[in-house]
Amino acid sequence: NNLSVVYQTSHKPHLALHTLGKAMPQQPNEESHPTLFLPDGTASPVTSVNAVWNAALCALQARNFRASYDCFAICLLHGSSINTDDNNNHIYAKFNHGRTWLRLAEACMGLHQELELSNKPYYNAAPINVAGEPAGVVIQHQAHLNHYQNMFGARGTSDDDDAYENELPPLGSAEDLELVSKMPLKRARYALERAIGHSDSDNETRHAANLCLSYICLVARDYVQALELSIAVILSTASEEELAPPPADAESKSDANKTPSADKSKDKSGTNSLTAALDTARMRRRATARMYAAEASCCLGDGLQAMQFLAGDGSDPDAFNKLASDLGGITLETAAASNMAKCRLARAQSEVRSSASAVTAAMGNLTAAKQLAISAQAMEDAAYLNGGAGMAAFEPTSFYRERSPARQALIYCLLRTGNHTAALSLLESARQ
Repeated sequence: NNLSVVYQTSHKPHLALHTLGKAMPQQPNEESHPTLFLPDGTASPVTSVNAVWNAALCALQARNFRASYDCFAICLLHGSSINTDDNNNHIYAKFNHGRTWLRLAEACMGLHQELELSNKPYYNAAPINVAGEPAGVVIQHQAHLNHYQNMFGARGTSDDDDAYENELPPLGSAEDLELVSKMPLKRARYALERAIGHSDSDNETRHAANLCLSYICLVARDYVQALELSIAVILSTASEEELAPPPADAESKSDANKTPSADKSKDKSGTNSLTAALDTARMRRRATARMYAAEASCCLGDGLQAMQFLAGDGSDPDAFNKLASDLGGITLETAAASNMAKCRLARAQSEVRSSASAVTAAMGNLTAAKQLAISAQAMEDAAYLNGGAGMAAFEPTSFYRERSPARQALIYCLLRTGNHTAALSLLESARQ
């Protein structure tokens, strides 16, 4: 177990999982050692649940979402200290806090992404020829049921929260695993509500849970609630940045000649590293919330508000690039030193411009929308060029070609402007 922690902190989750696979069968039985001390006073900690917890985190990092979900469920359901939640699930008190439920929801969202990638394309395209000349394109949408359409009520809350919770199977049961394999976002919503309820003073967990819940609202097409949650995340992150203490000034002259001890220097370095990581996480969370808010506003018919979320008041010509940098957590200097960082930044730039193209088209400016879509597709191609096999491992080529947001935005603009031949060529190229 300790060796797996070393691998995990060294960003080697697969090696950590391999080590934990050997560690967990050797853990003592909780029933044989119900206390932390043996009769002779020797310490006998029960580490089996802790090993499963580490395995859950490593599986989540390795994108093995089903294994991660199973392990988190085991952590919540097994142990010597038992509580009962609102849905009559027996919960291990040690892990019954906001971050456990948040990680459980993240595993469900990862399973949802895998289901989306495995689905077939949503459309079939065929040309319309008049006297041998192309005159249009027919796009036949395949049946794609939104299983989450009725997850929320008209105002974004369940018509009967108790009924919604009661219709979910017990956590970790065979019925629950079947539900998670088909409609994982239903369990994700339940877990996120538990995460918010158990976050207490943990603002980071609460804001992250609100952001994830906003995504689920977008999937369920509950744009009002998605907008409210996204704005709450934006405002909370902004208030945290305003309340954050300013950087420390230079040391006073009286202390200028003093040499700090090794321990204090080490502590300061560790604190600065943690602060930088938290700042990056908040920056990315706020940028993601702006993207969600823009999408929700656009779907509600308020294109002007959607563009304000993306570009602010319009006074900054570099607003899209700054939003992309925040969204990817990558600066231009960092991207120049690594191909994967360059790929990540290019993907974020493509996503921002795809959203801006959709909003601009909704506002009626198809010329500008087309230019943004072309720019988004060029950056998307650059992302896959720099990412190489590493990107293909997460998003197969079929998804990239047939469900690319940049490609879809460009096809929409071409169809709206009457350039059916170019739209058809772009659709056919996606199937080659």
